[in-house]
Amino acid sequence: MSGSTATQTAAAAQPGRPHKSLLAGAAIVGTLLVAVPFLVTGGSDDGKNRVARAGATPGTVLG
Repeated sequence: MSGSTATQTAAAAQPGRPHKSLLAGAAIVGTLLVAVPFLVTGGSDDGKNRVARAGATPGTVLG
């Protein structure tokens, strides 16, 4: 049995198993679905609301 025949036989023996290219595409799409909301909500942060404060926060044990 040659290498290509063994590969064809393995593919024919497991018809319900997805191909590697399909799994790679699904991984890329899943990564995009997770990343896009973070990119959309975090894109408008200019740093205007950030103020450097020294000392303790009022209302805490230290303040």
